[in-house]
Amino acid sequence: MKPQVKKILQKFSTQKVDLSNLIKQKDAMFKVAQKIVTNSENLLDEFENNKKRADRQIKSLDQMLGKVDNIFNKEYDRVQRAAKEFGIAMNSIPDFEKFFKSYSFIKKKVTELQENIAKYK
Repeated sequence: MKPQVKKILQKFSTQKVDLSNLIKQKDAMFKVAQKIVTNSENLLDEFENNKKRADRQIKSLDQMLGKVDNIFNKEYDRVQRAAKEFGIAMNSIPDFEKFFKSYSFIKKKVTELQENIAKYK
């Protein structure tokens, strides 16, 4: 075999080894990339699910607040009529002030919760 041909064959076999190493490295890159992509996709799914959960929770809080409002409004009207009928101030009716403060506290707390949950949507 001529020395030039032998030299070319040696270069070719060396390059072939390098190419096979490139294929292994390509596979390694895809393996790492697949993990990262899968984790990112899972995170996006989790964000989407959390957004849906936040929407459901806000809706649930709205419904609960609607029920609380109904109870408050009925009792407020009843107390207002009684106060008018007896000619007294609403605050002089026993426990009305506690009732009103409780309603105000609940309404404020629910509003805060809704605002805080909405930040994560």
